[in-house]
Amino acid sequence: MIEFLDLVTLLDTLAFDTAPPARRLIELLEKRGRTTLERVDPPRGAAGTRQDDTAV
Repeated sequence: MIEFLDLVTLLDTLAFDTAPPARRLIELLEKRGRTTLERVDPPRGAAGTRQDDTAV
C-alpha cells in the first residue's frame, strides 16, 4: 500500500520531470514560506468572477 507521503513524492517527481519550471516554482514557494497548497478564492469583483446578484 502506498503511503500518503510516498504518493506526494511520486506526484512531485512526475511534475518535475514533465514540466521543468515546476521545480523552480516549488523552490520559490518554499523560499517565500509556502509549504502547502491551500485554496485561495478571488476577491469579490475580481476580473473573471461573477458579480453577486444584488437585485431585489
